[in-house]
Amino acid sequence: MKIANLERAAQIARDLPTLEAVRKELSGDTDVVVGDYILPRCVRHNLIAAVNAEINLMRKEVESL
Repeated sequence: MKIANLERAAQIARDLPTLEAVRKELSGDTDVVVGDYILPRCVRHNLIAAVNAEINLMRKEVESL
């Protein structure tokens, strides 16, 4: 493995669990509060979709490293 790939793998190893935790938090039954506001359901779904997309990209990238 190239050094650049090793560095990227370390970044993914650090970021992937955080993204998975965010997805779990957003997917829960409780309201998500940002500042003084509760996120509307449609916004939560859009955020979950974006986080899922990033998780999937990272997993595919790991396969190619």
